[in-house]
Amino acid sequence: MRCGSRELSCTFHRGVVKYVLLNDVREEVREMAATLRDVARLAGVSPGAVSQVLNGKPHRISPETCEQIRQAAEQLRYVPNQNAVTLVTGQSQALGVVIPDIRNLFFAELVSGVEAVALETGWNIVITSSSDKSALALANLRTLAARDVGAILLVPASDADETLAMEYRQAIRDYGRPVIQVDRIIPDLGVSLTAIHQRRGAKLAMEHLLDLGHRRVACVLGPTNTCAPRLSGVREACAQWGIALRERDLYPGAYTMESGYAVADAILEGDYTAVFCFNDMMAYGFYKRCRERGVSIPRDLSVMGFDGVLFSDYLEKPLSTVWQPARQLGVEAARQAFRELECPEGAGKRTLLEPRLQIRESTAPPVAGAVCWER
Repeated sequence: MRCGSRELSCTFHRGVVKYVLLNDVREEVREMAATLRDVARLAGVSPGAVSQVLNGKPHRISPETCEQIRQAAEQLRYVPNQNAVTLVTGQSQALGVVIPDIRNLFFAELVSGVEAVALETGWNIVITSSSDKSALALANLRTLAARDVGAILLVPASDADETLAMEYRQAIRDYGRPVIQVDRIIPDLGVSLTAIHQRRGAKLAMEHLLDLGHRRVACVLGPTNTCAPRLSGVREACAQWGIALRERDLYPGAYTMESGYAVADAILEGDYTAVFCFNDMMAYGFYKRCRERGVSIPRDLSVMGFDGVLFSDYLEKPLSTVWQPARQLGVEAARQAFRELECPEGAGKRTLLEPRLQIRESTAPPVAGAVCWER
């Protein structure tokens, strides 16, 4: 449609006709978005030379000319067309990330590490959340593969049994590009693993409580498939101290604040002097219920967490916890992905980062005598 010398675009959406002056839009876009040819013109080289330098393709262009091209691109604020890059290279300049729970602060810190490495290299990240269900994690993995992301960082869901593990393996084979397993471990996936020494961290936490004199410790677990290394560390510490860890001392949790809150009453009805929550998020929920019932931490009950996320230091009683270097975990996983993009033969590397005990105000020696609080 034309209006005098101007061309109009007409769209119909939700009962409303919208007209856009295309000539005006084109002029605005022309001013805003530099093209590869614009960079070539300013640098005094061919468009092909610009493409080779800015897209990282093999070339014999002199360092001086390369710098000239980069300066021209920076001056024009040139951004490569990602669709064109995908057509040329067969993959987008993006890392896919599959995490179980976007609300969990541990995974937020992990993603910040991935983002830092991606920014260094000029790549983007595409984040998906599986709600801690393998069916959705697998769907996200396949969706990212269909989008031709260059590599995928995968935190498996906690319900991954052997049958689901076979589906993960098949999806990874179908994808055919680097996949880095992060944090949670599914055996024999055939990919690189970047994780934290969970068993050692849990042993540190339990030893701290035993050192303080606690002998009646309740543990708030996570999902069975993911908390096994932490429970193993607790059992190892108890065995070395000659302390019996009873099945009734183990309470179910789901790594959420809600699950820590829900289990609190049952623990408070017992005769425990300390509680070890297998992640900080559950400890936050446990704190809330203690506050509601007038339980003083750590005078009445010591509370230990695991993860060391940022907010744990900002509670009314800062939480003693096991610090996991979540951001560094993301950094290492992303770097491994880029290493495998350069050299696929480097796949299969296993990296375990060390946790560290952070002792704050939520743990103290048990107080002798019975403690009463509101039921």
